Amino acid sequence: MNNRSSLLVAATSARGLAASAHRAGYAPLAADMFADADTLEISLAHCLLDLAAVPVAPVMATIASLEQLVGERQPIGLVYGSGFEDKPWLLSAIAQRWCLLGNDAATVAQAKDPVVLAQFCAASAIPHPEISLEPPGDCENWLLKWRGKAGGIHVRAANPSDVTSKNVYFQRKMPGRNFSCLFLADGRHAMIVGLSRQWTSPTPHCPFRYGGAVQPAGLSRRMAETLQAAVHRLLAYLPLKGLNSADFLVNDEWFVLLEVNPRPGASLDVFESEESPLVERHIRACRGQLASLPEQDEAIAARVVYATEDIASFPSFIWPSWAADRQRSGTRLKTGDPLCTVFARAPTAILARALSKDRAQIMLKTAHGRAS
Repeated sequence: MNNRSSLLVAATSARGLAASAHRAGYAPLAADMFADADTLEISLAHCLLDLAAVPVAPVMATIASLEQLVGERQPIGLVYGSGFEDKPWLLSAIAQRWCLLGNDAATVAQAKDPVVLAQFCAASAIPHPEISLEPPGDCENWLLKWRGKAGGIHVRAANPSDVTSKNVYFQRKMPGRNFSCLFLADGRHAMIVGLSRQWTSPTPHCPFRYGGAVQPAGLSRRMAETLQAAVHRLLAYLPLKGLNSADFLVNDEWFVLLEVNPRPGASLDVFESEESPLVERHIRACRGQLASLPEQDEAIAARVVYATEDIASFPSFIWPSWAADRQRSGTRLKTGDPLCTVFARAPTAILARALSKDRAQIMLKTAHGRAS
């Protein structure tokens, strides 16, 4: 690994990016909040990066952590995932030190500004839910969302006690099923990687918590082409680069664009290719090179497994090959913390999703059973 070019990867959870970078022939220098066992195994070096605390921490402290991670190495740049969308100022500071392989701070700020995105959708003739920066008079069928957050944990039903804040906005609740379009962009044009069906793993306090994704999405050809066309139209107003995703709600032959994620996301796992790793495609797209991708010949599902009770000390066991984001032995978990991610491959999306559910139960029984 020491002979490989190094690449900084940073995210709330960097395992997916680090694994793709490793497949692409890079030596990952990973920074994230978890330091999972498999992230450490495939990375040349790692540092903890508490992105949840960054808003109250000095920018230079974060830069110092990354500089310590890099040491004397000269990485080709930094690829970032979730956790930076509400911190464009941090991206600006990073870009002063390393080559930012992804959207710049200004583009991220535009993509995550609900008013700007609504304007772009109107200009592109893309249906988009009604939004408000003020609490709606009647909260029924309205959601409260935190700007720039990911994973669904920031979304809940609006209520009369909500107050105006620069950190939140309100979006009218719409019917439909969740789909995501993963795409590569060079700042002007988009190349569709694929569409995935997504689902939630709700709790009483987090009714929209992200649960997982499966591809193929199972949409009609007409609707799939409609969603892809919407992404292409959006690029006329939003100069995205690299891997990005657009989240949609689909109800029969009707749809709305919910939001844009201006960075690689969770669906990377279900579209990753051994022959053509997505991090390499991401880097090339950032440099203006878009190329066709190999087609997947089977369905793939990825499901996040959340702890259903506290674990004082995570047990030691042999992990199955289909599990990732592996907890280190001795780690302390609270109820609701991510325990791992499980993958499943099958001839159809229905079978892959069902198999991922079975495997999630296996991991819960293994972890909680041995911890008790």
